[in-house]
Amino acid sequence: MIYLVILLPIINLAPNFNFTIVRHDTGNIILQVTDRAHIGGETTGTTNIPYGFRYPRTGSDHLFFGGFCLTNSITYVADGHYAPNYRIDRDFRTVDPIHRVSRYGLQEFEATYIDSGHPTPKSLKVTQYSLASPDPNYDDGVIIIFTIKNLGATRVESLYAGIILDLDLPGGSPSEL
Repeated sequence: MIYLVILLPIINLAPNFNFTIVRHDTGNIILQVTDRAHIGGETTGTTNIPYGFRYPRTGSDHLFFGGFCLTNSITYVADGHYAPNYRIDRDFRTVDPIHRVSRYGLQEFEATYIDSGHPTPKSLKVTQYSLASPDPNYDDGVIIIFTIKNLGATRVESLYAGIILDLDLPGGSPSEL
């Protein structure tokens, strides 16, 4: 298991999952994102949704699970990664469900969530914007931009943001990744 930290038609799930998945699949890459900070992979063993992250798009799935995270201390880590025993982490709550937007005429999605599910929330609102291009010159990636806004009355010191990825790297052809 390798962890990497780095600074889609819409699929509506049953209400008990309480998030929506979209899949960027317009180019040579497939990547799923949600409106709860989850990235790639099957978000639970019961969703049976394939293609969390594939590159090339006809290749193998390379990401078990991933998520956006915020932290400023050992006691405050709000993330969309899985919790112990592979439970879905619930630190972020959806404010504005993921939906299509059209800023550049590409495959673009936007969602907003807040850290209110964390035991000690800091009232941090995250707007997640992602886009993929079908243009063969730019179709090998997905851009994800996270904008963080403090809605609280208290200043948040030493805040760090990142992405946690539990990658499944192939043992075969190096051309797959």
